[in-house]
Amino acid sequence: ALVRVIGKPKIVETPKAIDTVKSGGIIHLGISAVGVHPLQYRWKKDGVLLDGEYSPLFHKIGITKTDAGNYECLVSNGCDTITVAMKVVVVTSTGVDEFSQVGYQLEQSIPNPASSSVTFEYTLPESSSIKLSVTDMLGRIVWQSPNEEMISGLHSVTVDVSTLPTGVYYYSLSTPKTSLTRKLEIVR
Repeated sequence: ALVRVIGKPKIVETPKAIDTVKSGGIIHLGISAVGVHPLQYRWKKDGVLLDGEYSPLFHKIGITKTDAGNYECLVSNGCDTITVAMKVVVVTSTGVDEFSQVGYQLEQSIPNPASSSVTFEYTLPESSSIKLSVTDMLGRIVWQSPNEEMISGLHSVTVDVSTLPTGVYYYSLSTPKTSLTRKLEIVR
């Protein structure tokens, strides 16, 4: 008789942990695993299985305070299961528009969806050090500007996205006082 030993799945990548998400914002959690297929995924929040969550990516839009907690992804290949714990997600209520805070504003990208290039516009109420970045669904940075000192006012930057695969991405404006994020779709 031939006996085949199947090893447990192996996690090859987890995203940067989320520390704080604003009320009404988006949670993005995900992992990348390898192993004997088919790999099966289940998500838990605070130890309780989440209904309908069977992919390596977990997304929830319009979060509230009840979404705060510890998230885990269980990865199974039929013979063994491993658990990947995600950092606690802390949800804070801001009482303001999630794309604008204290005079800082991040506009909707133009165009959206985009295919070859996209323009990001943002407003600063005062001179500030800024960084713009684009991340994929797993939280990996696929484009990032250098840290720059910018004067107050409206600014724009055009980014070549022609090499990015079709999908959903997120672009962020980060300053010492705030961080704003919006959704970007790439289509071909």
